[in-house]
Amino acid sequence: MKSVSGTITFEGQPVENASVVFDAPSGARAFGLTDSMGQFQLETHRYGKGAPAGEYLVKVLSKEGTKVKDSSQPLEISMLYQENGVAKVVVTDESESRFTFDLKKSPDEDDVISSMSGEG
Repeated sequence: MKSVSGTITFEGQPVENASVVFDAPSGARAFGLTDSMGQFQLETHRYGKGAPAGEYLVKVLSKEGTKVKDSSQPLEISMLYQENGVAKVVVTDESESRFTFDLKKSPDEDDVISSMSGEG
């Protein structure tokens, strides 16, 4: 299990209190919650902090209290990001993984799924 963390932004601004879910085709799931700076740290129910190595579809979901930093207005994250995913990523056993995802107000299909790997 390697540490997996990252940042979620919306049009360049940190997103607070959003759920971040990494779903693997194998059924493995890791999740986290963004803090006031948009940063998250993944964990799993089974293994605790981090995520097992593998490929994941990353989804970002709105919850009560999800907002852009320093805004009092709630942020409704696009259903494309919540259902289709933000990106496909690979978590490796070799080093810690850190990802950054910048969400858009009106994403199109090309914005939703892209391929990237973690930075060491």
